[in-house]
Amino acid sequence: MWVVYVVEQNRPQNVEPIEWMPLTSEAVEDFEPACVRVDWYVRRWIIEMRMPRPDAETYG
Repeated sequence: MWVVYVVEQNRPQNVEPIEWMPLTSEAVEDFEPACVRVDWYVRRWIIEMRMPRPDAETYG
């Protein structure tokens, strides 16, 4: 298991940075693969926000 530690850069003044630690089973040994893994998670989040999972009432 690999951990990618992400801290927001260029944030507005007086705002705490976003910190994020996604886990991955894919190897992350330097910056470039870390960026790829973070991009995967960001894309997944965007997809899930646009296409929410059906709830139990919908398909009960």
